[in-house]
Amino acid sequence: MLKAQCIALAVSSMLLALPASAQEWPKAKAITFTVAFAAGSSTDIVARTIGQKVSDALGQSVVIDNKPGAGGNIGTQLVKRAVPDGYNVLVVSVAYAVNPSLYANAGYDPLADFAPVALGPSTPNIITVHPRMRMTSLPHDALPSSFCLAARAKPIARLRGAPRRAH
Repeated sequence: MLKAQCIALAVSSMLLALPASAQEWPKAKAITFTVAFAAGSSTDIVARTIGQKVSDALGQSVVIDNKPGAGGNIGTQLVKRAVPDGYNVLVVSVAYAVNPSLYANAGYDPLADFAPVALGPSTPNIITVHPRMRMTSLPHDALPSSFCLAARAKPIARLRGAPRRAH
């Protein structure tokens, strides 16, 4: 039921955001959902699911165009430079709001360059450790966690992360 409500909200929000001068919208050309991440990512799956519902509701083609790179900045910059005609929709994760604080120049201003249309589903993040680490919890309120206790015992060894190649 929640999924159906999210889709209905997204479709209705898009219809409310139509430019007043776009008399032919949405029939003049296909609507493009630019996904700022790779095909198969959670953001891509959301875009494809909503894109199909929008296509069915409007009787108009919706094209999913993946433009990954720079943590979502490449696709976001592409949509920023697109003609603001209602046919270009950016589908991005929370990286959209975070990247301007991470990059010296993300290439866009999330408040000035875009207008929000709909809030999509939230995606959980999972934190894992090797079972030998014997950490079973993260801090919650004022209670010490096994993670904090282990980190205090060996701060450098426990909190250092490095990308590794999967074997």
